[in-house]
Amino acid sequence: MTKITVALLLMICIYQELPAATYYLSTISGDDLRTNTQAQRSSTPWKTLSRLQAYLSNLKAGDSILFKRGETFEGRLFILKSGTTNSPIVFSTYGSGDKPIINGFSTITSWSSLGKNIYKASLDAGVYLNILTVNNLVMAMGRWPNISEPDKGYLTIDNNAKSQDGNGKYTGGSFQDAALQKSPDWTGAQAVIRKRHWVIDRCRITRHAGSTISYITPSHHDINNGWGYFIQNSAATLDKHGEWFYDPADHTVRLYSTLPPSRLAVKAGAVDTLVYINNQSFITFDNLVFQGADTVAMKIVNGSSNIKIRNCDFRYCGMRAIVANASKNIEVENCLFVNSNNESLLFNDCSYSTIRNNTIKNIHLWRGMGEDNDGGSAIALVHEKNSLVEFNNLDSLGATGIAFLGSFITVKNNLVMNFTLVKDDAAGIYTWAGGLPSDLMTNRKITGNIVLNGTGAPEGTDTKVAGSTNAFYVDDLGMNVELTGNTGANMSSSGLYLHNVQKTIVKDNTFYNNQSTQLLINHDANGFLDLDNNSTNGLETEYPTRNLEIKNNIFFAKTASQGILAIGSLSDDVAKAGSLDSNYYIHHFNYHSIISTDVHQNGTIHASYNLAGWKNKFGWDEHSRLSPVIIPQYKLNAVNSVNKVQNGSFDTKLSNIEAGGACTLQWDNNKLDGGAVKVTATDKNSPAELGANIDLYATTAGTTYRVTFSLVGSTEMQNLTAYVRRWGGISGKDYQIISEIRYFKLSKTRTECEFLFTAPTSDPGVKLSLISSGQMTPFWFDNVEVRTVQVAAVNAGDNILFEVNPSKTARTVLLTGNYKDIGGKVHTKSVVIKPYGSVILFKEIVKK
Repeated sequence: MTKITVALLLMICIYQELPAATYYLSTISGDDLRTNTQAQRSSTPWKTLSRLQAYLSNLKAGDSILFKRGETFEGRLFILKSGTTNSPIVFSTYGSGDKPIINGFSTITSWSSLGKNIYKASLDAGVYLNILTVNNLVMAMGRWPNISEPDKGYLTIDNNAKSQDGNGKYTGGSFQDAALQKSPDWTGAQAVIRKRHWVIDRCRITRHAGSTISYITPSHHDINNGWGYFIQNSAATLDKHGEWFYDPADHTVRLYSTLPPSRLAVKAGAVDTLVYINNQSFITFDNLVFQGADTVAMKIVNGSSNIKIRNCDFRYCGMRAIVANASKNIEVENCLFVNSNNESLLFNDCSYSTIRNNTIKNIHLWRGMGEDNDGGSAIALVHEKNSLVEFNNLDSLGATGIAFLGSFITVKNNLVMNFTLVKDDAAGIYTWAGGLPSDLMTNRKITGNIVLNGTGAPEGTDTKVAGSTNAFYVDDLGMNVELTGNTGANMSSSGLYLHNVQKTIVKDNTFYNNQSTQLLINHDANGFLDLDNNSTNGLETEYPTRNLEIKNNIFFAKTASQGILAIGSLSDDVAKAGSLDSNYYIHHFNYHSIISTDVHQNGTIHASYNLAGWKNKFGWDEHSRLSPVIIPQYKLNAVNSVNKVQNGSFDTKLSNIEAGGACTLQWDNNKLDGGAVKVTATDKNSPAELGANIDLYATTAGTTYRVTFSLVGSTEMQNLTAYVRRWGGISGKDYQIISEIRYFKLSKTRTECEFLFTAPTSDPGVKLSLISSGQMTPFWFDNVEVRTVQVAAVNAGDNILFEVNPSKTARTVLLTGNYKDIGGKVHTKSVVIKPYGSVILFKEIVKK
């Protein structure tokens, strides 16, 4: 045998891998004194994660670590070895029973009473405690005022002053609240401030003097007068069962409890991160539970790859369940995520990620317990590439459902429901450009998703009505997005919001019962691309709405006050937005107002169009259709004989009426019935509002009135806007609109118009406003009557069937009675809904 042959044999022996091994752990039958060989038998396992951690550096590709089912393992794991493509390192289970738990909770015992239902115990949770449960219910730290108080316990900032450092950076400041008392002294606590609709910051209070609080900000967002705040992270806030305060100075926790805590299961997150994977690959986790991480259950960073997480549960995470950064090929499938204070999954600068078939629930629900700034999306993918999010079920979320930024990303067949419970100006599914040139991002697909019930969270903002919540939202400088086959319903704002967007396709979607409008397209002051991140050197490029393709969609307004399509722009360039065709515009109460436009150039010019006028104006929607039925909004039971409008027939003259906008009013006996009011623009080359304001005198709170009038126009394009408004004499409420805004068709053919309003308060002076905007051709109205009535409301839901199918197989819905879909097809016994599809049917059709 030659020396070379011997050397080769020695090398083969040295580098030949030993057979893969399986190691067992059991907290009940385990013993950490057992050898590595003994731990490879299920009858002689190790006991603790500490013993396993000591051996992790010796693992080989193909090794498996199995945890005994039904048992709980305390502590953390730092993964120190990689597997290979065919031989991953696997962490899984053996035995029978519930999934084994990797636990970061510390059970708090040895409580001492401080009196007044407050108890104290030792707890070493580091600098900050993020998660505490009582009898397996997440408890927020103590706060003042409590969430049960008005406006969810938000107080109001009356005045504020901002501070800056030497570089002009916003560092904090002070604010005043006239209702704030000097005691207790909140110095050292946190002011949780609602800074934006989508931002809640926890600001450390540096000084409290009288009604003034000084603070340090954790983000660049400043504060606003009239917005809200509350106080937390102070023992002085504890007055409600389950509220707690952690003091890192003496490592103690205080709990307000109506029962002795010794009779309760009180647990706190004592381990920051349960599993840490740094630059390792081919690791699989299967059928495990991770709970009680004070910050993150699993962190995957620095070039890690091919990490598979399957059939696992992530519970009670102080901030997030899984964080991945600068890694690739991460697969999360068939997992449960519940009760995370911020996100469930946050992936940043990763590629080839797959998030599939997971259940995600109760995320970012506790005000003041999430991270500062604008986080809180249940699934957040930032700077991702070649990633897939599909077949996930998301429910009960504080902010956005799925947010993504990157290229070659598909978000497909997900169900998102009951979201924006804490923050708004958000969406079920949201994408944006992140300040990057949008043409660097491409192939972004949002397909076959169902998004339901975006409530909005106005508490602590400058409005008391539900804020902007959209089913789907393509935000600033978005581009190359396809939205196909989705359903978005029951939003506080829009079904789809396209905000400063270009090159976007919207096809075969259904948007239903969204309170503001079904589709909102807007180009505003945020629509500028800053080419060098310097907003003062003139390199900012305007990013107007262009190259949209909107076809074969259903836009369905369920109530009279809801809009169908609204387009806004800084310039008079709506006609350049793109193309629209073959859509269904369904407004079964009021099909006269289909589309509205707002041009913010030299003041806002508003115009409202019926479908015919929209086609004539822009040449779009040649094959689009209206609602096949009109459903009555109410049943009339009784009508008062007294007309509140004096001289509403205008038979001989004009009285109790004045011009509204740039127009003149004339008596005209050549239109309608006898005399009528003719409204003519004073400058028809300067589009603005024109119309009339008609005296109704006083109204009584809670009384319902029916408004009727006759109408005729001089074109087929215009719409008339009608509403009732206060008219002076009420401080702070002058000219406030107090009815729904209704739209009626202005055409050469006479139209009889009717709507109801119920007076919200008793007012000494109100007027009926009949206004035309943007189209300066004359119109006439007559026979104006406003009478008190008794009516029975008609519930549109009794005549409309809306059903979804968030599953992978077709669903059959049984019908009682005859139904017709929006295309006119009759369904008598059942209707089949395709996977991740929806259907809208009318019951007992009456043709208009």
